[in-house]
Amino acid sequence: MNYIIAGASKGVGLALVEDCIKKDIKVFAIARNVETLKDMKESIDSKDLLHIYQLDLTNSKKTSDLFDEIKNTIKGRSVLVNCCATWTGGKEVKEISPKDMLEAINLNFMTSYNPIYEFINKLSFSKDLTNTIVSLGATASTRGGKKTSSFAVGKSSLRILSQSLAKEMGPKGLHVAHIIIDGLILNKRTLDLNPGLDLDKYIHMNSIINQIHLLVDQPRDAWTLELDIRPYNETF
Repeated sequence: MNYIIAGASKGVGLALVEDCIKKDIKVFAIARNVETLKDMKESIDSKDLLHIYQLDLTNSKKTSDLFDEIKNTIKGRSVLVNCCATWTGGKEVKEISPKDMLEAINLNFMTSYNPIYEFINKLSFSKDLTNTIVSLGATASTRGGKKTSSFAVGKSSLRILSQSLAKEMGPKGLHVAHIIIDGLILNKRTLDLNPGLDLDKYIHMNSIINQIHLLVDQPRDAWTLELDIRPYNETF
């Protein structure tokens, strides 16, 4: 089993790298900032488990070159997990310039589209050798809100792409799944932004990671396309 993790330097991506290493799963970690990953690689016994690539995934040419390199290293089943996301909200529509919107789409859609495109075109899969793509979404994947439009456009586009891809490629042996994370993820940033908030209001990192592995391990007669997760006390 091989995990390619896009957006691996922090948050869910970094936690998933750590979890895969503990499970002796080979990881290909892609991030713009790789210093934390380098430290991790130095600390693990089997350095062959972790392969690190510094890359801006909005660059389609460099993403293509990277997957040319990765495909020669991978054997067996492969999983692509798209964790890239950058909060680009905070402005009303009338305040968002065309440049702002293009940047938001690049950061929240193209950073997943580019690796997805390379993954499905360069890695082998079939009904007998299932590969999996898991993309992480957000509440904004399903609806727009006040001052969230530039973020929601990118995240909802990734959701629609996942739906189309599942219908096109599922019968050929590619399992495509999209996770809507509807709530605050427990990390230092969210704790600092919400002082005093009950920990029961957060989604814990391990819970998200467990859901990713659950999707990857599903038998092909019971695949999930979309999974939404939230704390039991979240309003929705």
